[in-house]
Amino acid sequence: MKHVINSLKIILLIYAIYFLSRIDLKIISEILDKSQIFLIIILLIFHMLRSVRFYLISKEFDQKANYNDSFIIYYISLALTVITPGGIGQLSRIKLLSDRGFKNINIYNILMIEKITDVLAVLTIMLYFLFASISLINPFLILLIVVLLSCTLIFFGYLFIQLISNILSNKIIKSKKSYIYIIHKLIKSLQDMSKERLVLTFFYTTLLWFLFIYILWLGINNVVDVNFLDASGVFVINSIAVAIPITFSGYGLREIILEFTMYDVNSYNTIAVITLQYTIIYLVSFLIGSLILIWTKYKKWTKK
Repeated sequence: MKHVINSLKIILLIYAIYFLSRIDLKIISEILDKSQIFLIIILLIFHMLRSVRFYLISKEFDQKANYNDSFIIYYISLALTVITPGGIGQLSRIKLLSDRGFKNINIYNILMIEKITDVLAVLTIMLYFLFASISLINPFLILLIVVLLSCTLIFFGYLFIQLISNILSNKIIKSKKSYIYIIHKLIKSLQDMSKERLVLTFFYTTLLWFLFIYILWLGINNVVDVNFLDASGVFVINSIAVAIPITFSGYGLREIILEFTMYDVNSYNTIAVITLQYTIIYLVSFLIGSLILIWTKYKKWTKK
């Protein structure tokens, strides 16, 4: 099975390279112009704000959390996430948080809240893309409605989970090793973050992903005519492709999905530009994380 998955990764990567090989050299020069410097600056701001989000979530569950550690953990795991299939490099945060004295239950809470708010944000953007694509209503009004609806669902979903937790706590648990006890403990620990803060974290996460879509849109639109709504669709498709652990950062699978959904076989230039723009974003993100990793290793070495 492992050999099959590895073969799929290579085949899909070759397919993505095939798309890039067909792109016009003039288009490459257009996408690599001075405007990319501006996009890289915005990308740096995006990652800085994401590291702040990671710190705020960490602080919610462990008062000893500090921004310097959160900054380093975020960027090192970022580099590993870019180069691992399915973004499993994020699991490096378990080791990094543990090395800094975080309890296992708090590590679980931090990673779960991060993942839950990210997934909910992507689902919100997907709903925005779907409804705005088929509706004549102003896209900004649709976006506002979808975000408010998501916030409301999270709020009442939290109350529902709280109710389940209370029901479980009222049951007689014979053994602390029982599945009911473990489930109850995990649910209860997540409730250390209030529903109001959970909604705010989701809202902040969604805003950051729209900032990322803005970066993606500017980069693509600099070469081919793509509107912001289409860029949102591209982001959702890429998120799905990246989440499936049979590719390297979604390469190949993203291009196939784009070809059979948003575009056709004659739109290879557009798809290739999207691939190239994501490559630039991933490369910059990987370099930032790698530099932070090298810097921290150097600091440890000089202290010896």
